[in-house]
Amino acid sequence: MKKRASFFWLLILLLTSCAPSFQADQQGRVVDRGTGIGGTGIGGTGILAGTEGKSLGLIGRITGFGSIFVNGVEVEYDQATKVSLAGAPAGVGDLALGQVVEVLARNEQGRVTGSDIRIRYEVAGPVGAIDEKSGTIKVLGQSVVIGTGTIRGKGAAGLPGPGTLVRVSGFRAGNGLIFASRLEMGKKGDPALLVGRVDSITGGRAVVAGVPVKLGNRPAGTPRPGDIIRISGRLRGKTLVAGNWRIDPRVPFNGRADRFIIEAVPVLVRNGGQVYLAGMPFQVADPDKIAAANTAQTGRLVRLVGTFNRHGVFQAGRVFMAPSPVPTLRSQPPDIRPGIRPLPAPMMPRPGGRQPPAMPRFPAGRHFPGRF
Repeated sequence: MKKRASFFWLLILLLTSCAPSFQADQQGRVVDRGTGIGGTGIGGTGILAGTEGKSLGLIGRITGFGSIFVNGVEVEYDQATKVSLAGAPAGVGDLALGQVVEVLARNEQGRVTGSDIRIRYEVAGPVGAIDEKSGTIKVLGQSVVIGTGTIRGKGAAGLPGPGTLVRVSGFRAGNGLIFASRLEMGKKGDPALLVGRVDSITGGRAVVAGVPVKLGNRPAGTPRPGDIIRISGRLRGKTLVAGNWRIDPRVPFNGRADRFIIEAVPVLVRNGGQVYLAGMPFQVADPDKIAAANTAQTGRLVRLVGTFNRHGVFQAGRVFMAPSPVPTLRSQPPDIRPGIRPLPAPMMPRPGGRQPPAMPRFPAGRHFPGRF
């Protein structure tokens, strides 16, 4: 009898330890404490104390409030914290659960304080079509997966109909699918937004993630095929006319962080021995640490903890499965074929194309040039 009782309590203990890392805060909002696999993941800020660098670069979803929780790290902020939304000035009141944010923060013995919080929308604009079977919608030609893992803003229940203005936070897989972590309703007058890879460019016109874009002349620089750019503009027919755009730097935050924690759909693209994380403009070392099986279908996220070396290559020291999922693709949408080849990776030229410049080298303490 004692053996049965001992086994019962052992089973309870195991089930408890495997429970999801979601808790409700005082206002009843869901908080992801980010304990990772078997409690060994990024649990709060405990792993950051002392040895994790004085500055942090975080790219991931907001999964809780009080402060904000991003990638399992509690980031404090106040009314003086710089906040921007798709490149435009914003405030802390614009932060919401499920948004993908890029946070540059100070780490003082495990106490993390955000100095710059940037809200990122992967795409925003009118819905062009919906597919109930797969649970996808088209926004600026992008296939967006909506499901139970998607947090909805006010009025965003169900699949929005054609012509509805929406804003999508989420993660792009190697085949171009966007797994929506948050869906918000847009309003008349909102700019169209797109983050995507430059497929081709001729003069002031480009194709970005399959969308014709009129960039116009800009003396600050010219994007190259393979660059990731962010565009804010207006739709004229099927063409996106950019009012503002910028090229993503190859190293987030221009190298101003000592340590990075990045959340992504871990679809890797190989080219000549080089490995890139789909949707990110940087090269990745240690690809075997990143499990990529079937992620283009499931949208399972990983959290990568690591640094960039002096060549601009991301080196993942630790890899964790993110505890909370994004929506699952129920079936293939009409224009996505099973086994489709991933899009060419950022910074990778097309066959016979011009080779990109070498990865930047810089001494310790120097920042990468450019804007971010």
